[in-house]
Amino acid sequence: MVHINAFFRKTCLGASALALAFVASPSVRAADFEPSLATPSGITLVKERSGGRRAAQTVFRLGDARGMKVYARQDQTAPCDDACMKGWRPLVADAKATAFGDWMIVAGGQWAYKGEPLFTHENDPPYEDLSEEADDARIAATFDDIVASVKASVRPKEPGAAPTARAGEGEYIRRGMPSSGPAVDLKQWKLVIFESEEVATPPGVSVAQISNAFGEGFVDHRGMTIYFYRGKAAKRKTADACEGPCAQVWTPVQAPARAARVGDFTVVAAEDGTSQWAFRGMPLYTYAKDIVPGHANGANAGANWRAALTTQYFMPHGVKVEITPIAEVLTANGQALYTRNPFIYQLGGHNVRDGLPGSYAVGKKQSVKGCDSECLKEWRPLIAGPDARAGGFWQIAERPDGTRQWEYKGYVLYTYAHDKGPGEINGNDIYDLVDGEAPGRYSGVEAGGSTGAALFWHVATP
Repeated sequence: MVHINAFFRKTCLGASALALAFVASPSVRAADFEPSLATPSGITLVKERSGGRRAAQTVFRLGDARGMKVYARQDQTAPCDDACMKGWRPLVADAKATAFGDWMIVAGGQWAYKGEPLFTHENDPPYEDLSEEADDARIAATFDDIVASVKASVRPKEPGAAPTARAGEGEYIRRGMPSSGPAVDLKQWKLVIFESEEVATPPGVSVAQISNAFGEGFVDHRGMTIYFYRGKAAKRKTADACEGPCAQVWTPVQAPARAARVGDFTVVAAEDGTSQWAFRGMPLYTYAKDIVPGHANGANAGANWRAALTTQYFMPHGVKVEITPIAEVLTANGQALYTRNPFIYQLGGHNVRDGLPGSYAVGKKQSVKGCDSECLKEWRPLIAGPDARAGGFWQIAERPDGTRQWEYKGYVLYTYAHDKGPGEINGNDIYDLVDGEAPGRYSGVEAGGSTGAALFWHVATP
């Protein structure tokens, strides 16, 4: 049994279009192998930590529609009086929402995840609401720092000694936040981390985040995406869904000669007589044109080929992942999408292939202020319709004119007026210098210190 936990995922998520409105979907169905949604409408995912002083990890916490932290009680059976519940608000489901998978709706229409009712705290501000006087440490603090400050640990002074709590135990301390900030008793409450369901997999097959399929699914021993064929041939007893020229790019996921059933994985006979793994009757393949883990180029190879996903993440209508010469990028109706970042000097480079990921905190702080009226002559906000709802890694920012703009992983998204056709990325790596002492028309954007900084555009990658 392989327990796939979000704590141990290292890659970013990729993309596959879903309808704009969330529809609660059941668990994977045996007939057509449909993945279930990770989160319902109005509940988002926020990258909480990547790497850091401890083991390299990626954690995705649950957030509400604005990204505010979502909590659950540490001990569901312990009594909680009015003082204990002061400031806590139930995370309420939409009127038309339905339960599915790990998601339940309990008394009062409150969401529960894995059986735990969910709450937000009224004094826990989203990042865009932080004080303008916040110092650089507060603005650019990574979630690694925040999680380290949130988690209280108890360590014995010496062997046999009674455990002594570290300073700050039981309090929610944000780096740089005033000491009068709200306190969350961590003996009573905990951040809720998204975790995948358990899946039984055979040796050589596991579940991982698949960058460009915008979900989690099966990968082989190299970490390469596994696919299945959805056509009529897939329902036959033998794995003859891929013959002739097809077999030159599609490789069966081989099973040992004496392999036995593992969960929903069974063994079928490949065309050449070897053994091949199938999941719920669907023969499994890898694709020769996937170069590195996270690629999902086979999902676009034909109408009946699908990445073997176990969990799907929300994507707004019309948004897809497309391949360009420098990277796989997010597009809307065929046009590349871009984010605008303050440049921060660091090792590596933001303009090498996928580039270094931006900080969710910085993106939320900047929000729509990163593109003024002059900027908007060439850069077009990706507008969210009046009925659009946040979900997954997508949130919605309010614009000064009352319209709403899609926000991906903390950064609002734009298209570039000089991209005239599919595949064009003419807006990538356009810089605009900002004097740190006099930010000028970008007064709402924090510059990178007294030495000045630059705002730059970068294609949005999964």
